[in-house]
Amino acid sequence: QLMALITEWAISQGSIAMMLEVKTDNLTAISLYESLGYAKLNIRKNYFGNGLDALVMRKEIP
Repeated sequence: QLMALITEWAISQGSIAMMLEVKTDNLTAISLYESLGYAKLNIRKNYFGNGLDALVMRKEIP
């Protein structure tokens, strides 16, 4: 429900897409975001420090 509220708010602000970062080893979260329409976009090396990379994901919104 939180993601739906955020999406509604983004639409009300005129946004055409939403992006997020998630740890590359957080497969549960990645699966959730994919089920919500997010696509894998890029990797940000060492984003979280200590060699932990981030997966950048993007969702197009109407």
